[in-house]
Amino acid sequence: MTSRGLIGAGKRLALGRYGDGWNGLKAIDAAMVLDIGSCGGELAERELLDAFPNAQIHCFEPHPVNFARLGATAARHPRIHAHQLALGEIEAEVDMQFNTGSPSSSSLLQQTSDSVDMFPFLAETMQTTVHQKRLDDVMPVIDAEGRGPLVIKMDVQGFEDRVIAGAPKTLARASAVVLEVCLAPLYEGQATFDALYEAMKSHGFRFAGTRDQFFGKDGSVIYLDACFIR
Repeated sequence: MTSRGLIGAGKRLALGRYGDGWNGLKAIDAAMVLDIGSCGGELAERELLDAFPNAQIHCFEPHPVNFARLGATAARHPRIHAHQLALGEIEAEVDMQFNTGSPSSSSLLQQTSDSVDMFPFLAETMQTTVHQKRLDDVMPVIDAEGRGPLVIKMDVQGFEDRVIAGAPKTLARASAVVLEVCLAPLYEGQATFDALYEAMKSHGFRFAGTRDQFFGKDGSVIYLDACFIR
């Protein structure tokens, strides 16, 4: 669509000038941000602190190696809080596949052969047992009063549908959710975009576009960040 089709009452609407990298989510004066699958807290430190300046940022990372880095990040920033937990549909001890070549690619799901073919440095993994809880059981502890707008970001390597299944009450009070979604088959049993779209729609959210997209050698999108706003 060109701006020609958007002229009315003597005014022309300029397009493409107002992107903030967050698809409008910065307009939410969030009191709390949940960074689920935080790894070492890189995104929290690099972007979330500035994007949501009035928010307390609670970061969840289950693996001890990644959590050590997250703890160091939290020590530098009083608004960042670190929690050594996996989040899912049930409370349990679960096996995590820690990726030594790319710690941020570690998952509670097994990698596929396609994943290793595309990213050979993902071949080496170590299995570690971590503790998993439901987000709905965690929220009353970290936010007993349920104050203010809530924004959720999930980067859990195909496990998004399980986190969502354990968080209906939390989602009911969220203003926006950002999900990293795998489009290529990277993990066994990973959540699909279609399933996640329907799940978010059922919780009262609308799709609000994408943030980052990662492309394969053939130009296809391998994974992306999908934004949903209530």
